[in-house]
Amino acid sequence: MSRPKRHDPRQQILLRMDPALYQRLKGAAADRELSMNWLIVRAVEEFLDHLIPADELRLTRTARTQNQEKP
Repeated sequence: MSRPKRHDPRQQILLRMDPALYQRLKGAAADRELSMNWLIVRAVEEFLDHLIPADELRLTRTARTQNQEKP
């Protein structure tokens, strides 16, 4: 008899990455006795926490475009 499936609210994704990056990730996880999933989730969280807000990014792009159009 198979085990009943538990509801897991997390989303599952598929990543493609360069083999060298994969080996670095695998080594970093093994060295720290952590899962690659744990490292990836923490890295994405950290990246998103430091990301420039989208409205500020649009202002930066607009200003850059306007500066390039001036003679």
